[in-house]
Amino acid sequence: AKYGNNVYVAYRSGNSIACLISTDNGLSFTGMPVASAEYITNPAICVSGNGTPYIVWGQYAQIITKGPQDPGWHLQYYVKWRTGTGWSERLLYDFIVDDNPFNPPPDTNNYLSPPSITVTTDSGYVGFSYYHLGVKVNTLRFLLSNPAYHSTQVIAPALSLAPKFTALGYDKGGRILVSFLPDIASPPKIYWRNIGSSAWRELEIPLPQDYIWPAGSPSLWA
Repeated sequence: AKYGNNVYVAYRSGNSIACLISTDNGLSFTGMPVASAEYITNPAICVSGNGTPYIVWGQYAQIITKGPQDPGWHLQYYVKWRTGTGWSERLLYDFIVDDNPFNPPPDTNNYLSPPSITVTTDSGYVGFSYYHLGVKVNTLRFLLSNPAYHSTQVIAPALSLAPKFTALGYDKGGRILVSFLPDIASPPKIYWRNIGSSAWRELEIPLPQDYIWPAGSPSLWA
């Protein structure tokens, strides 16, 4: 992600996420640790219109004793952003996958999917999928000025196979777009809604007749 002379590169190495930062158009970089967990996704990064970088990722958290959160295996998504005085972090999403923390960790193939992020003028949007009583694709909105305020909306419930990767975009005309593969035997779909509306519309992307098995992860530019 780039803004002015600043370049940000977020990446995962093993069980850790880090960010490379350049202030000279990518001629040199310094590294910064972002997060670490035994079970963690690849990160996603974007930069807002005022140059603030936002990094999101998902992870499992094993909570043993009751505190602010109940014991169990938690599916969590975090956002970390840079301000003038340093970096801040906020838990955006927390869902108990298994309320027994002493069970083996949940199946990462079904639950733990890399997120995607885009920002509008005042809000950030995070897309991710997970499996619980049917596959769901979620979008999560948080206020850039106050990430403690956030809400989650399911846009595609009860899919036949978890879409492992989602791609998110904002077309500057007031629409949030999400693209993913519904299952391994179907063409990709684009969902969109206007800012200020909760109604999602969908469009199936036609593929050539001889292209039978879509694979890989989508990418979206708007």
